[in-house]
Amino acid sequence: MNKPFLIFFLLIQLVACDNTLKATKVETENYNNELYETYLVSNVSNLPKVRYPNLLNTVVKKRVREVSKTDTRIVRYVVEFYDDVACTRRYYKNHKHLKGVESIIERCEEYYCGGFTYEKSQENDNKWYLVYPKNIKDTIYCK
Repeated sequence: MNKPFLIFFLLIQLVACDNTLKATKVETENYNNELYETYLVSNVSNLPKVRYPNLLNTVVKKRVREVSKTDTRIVRYVVEFYDDVACTRRYYKNHKHLKGVESIIERCEEYYCGGFTYEKSQENDNKWYLVYPKNIKDTIYCK
């Protein structure tokens, strides 16, 4: 293989490999002032020490700030992430028919990436505390 072709091939590979995290919201439900959302994600690390901060900083914190501004009645925000693979895409394509019959965790459990729960401070509407998972401490200030 000659050098110009090899360099060209390597450049094509670098351009083609987009490693930025992608998150697509597939479900939003509001029950009793609690907002539940589900995202399908791609390009997320399998290492929890990398995955959780990546999901928090890329998706969750931004979304909590949006919710805090747009709906002041929401007191809890619960979000779950699944890998964007055939199983999860197929589930959400047909989930209206499956609701009450089968949940995504039953059908695609091995593709669960994690979840977070934030609760609004009772003293300050602009302050949200991460309450799940318990091993991570975080506070979001929304102003």
